Amino acid sequence: MFILQNEGKLFQASYPKAMQGILGQYSLLIVSGEHHRKLRGIAVSFSAMSKSSPVFHSRIEKLAFSMLESWRGRREIAFLEEMKKFTLSLMVKTVLSIDPEEPVAMRFLQDFRTYMKGFISLPLNVPGSAYAKAVKAPARTCSNDGNCGDGITTTSSGEENGDFLEVILSKHSSIRMQEEHEAIRRNKGKGQPLGWEDYQKMDFTRNVTKEAVRCGNLVKFLHRKALQDVEFKGHLIPRGWKVLPVLAGPNLDPSLHHDHLQFNPWRWTDKEIGKKTMGYGGGPRVCPGSDLAKVMVAFFLHHLVLAYRWKVKEDEYPIAYPYVEFRNGLHVEIEPVESHV
Repeated sequence: MFILQNEGKLFQASYPKAMQGILGQYSLLIVSGEHHRKLRGIAVSFSAMSKSSPVFHSRIEKLAFSMLESWRGRREIAFLEEMKKFTLSLMVKTVLSIDPEEPVAMRFLQDFRTYMKGFISLPLNVPGSAYAKAVKAPARTCSNDGNCGDGITTTSSGEENGDFLEVILSKHSSIRMQEEHEAIRRNKGKGQPLGWEDYQKMDFTRNVTKEAVRCGNLVKFLHRKALQDVEFKGHLIPRGWKVLPVLAGPNLDPSLHHDHLQFNPWRWTDKEIGKKTMGYGGGPRVCPGSDLAKVMVAFFLHHLVLAYRWKVKEDEYPIAYPYVEFRNGLHVEIEPVESHV
């Protein structure tokens, strides 16, 4: 937190040149100073307006209904792949106003995956390499050096590879969520859409999301550089040295969290827990899309827990690659709840 809160004073974002080649020179992750403040202001304003917008809520529900209906008659789904489609389709529609059914939407989704794979590849800019493909991917869908993907990158990646994966594995939390969402649905008319006031009632669901981010957030560490000699707790960090704050450090610190490796949403009833985690970063570069992701997760889970029961295949387990992945793509056995309204 000391490093992130001193952005622009003692430290500055400093990503490797290879990563800059993928992100583009005007990416929100790369720029600093006044340019960063202006770009971030746009992103924050967009997020603030969208998170409580009935239009955004309607889009989430429309896509959720469509996806859950497509599961009818199926006994097993590749849950991770389904969530990637859902999240990216919603973000493409919200950020770029492209309907998921349009051919360009599918091309964007393919390019986005190519773009993300480039981050974990060797930076060899030769024809056919994963890195070279990632460098070219933004240009096919953006006209501004790749900047149009910033909001989509942080929001959709965080959701697709973090929140849902922990949720789907936790039997006890899914039962509690079911009770919470059944209560919300009982107070609404048949077919009545969810709204901002309903989201505010999803206390346990939000705790599930927070705990999922604590246990397996997408971003493992950040790239920073010391702008001057910095002394911290007896250690001297020389000017110009790279500093990599590891977000999983405080999130999984046994001195800060009881049973730190245990997925336990109930721990968030303690309001102090939020001061001991860094799921979305911190300081002036805290993730601007986090609020959108939280609403997206909560609304989808509302319909999921009411429409289906599930069981994770026994041979599935999470791996770091370095993103959170599963051995077989998280295959899940599903059974519809016929009483779902």
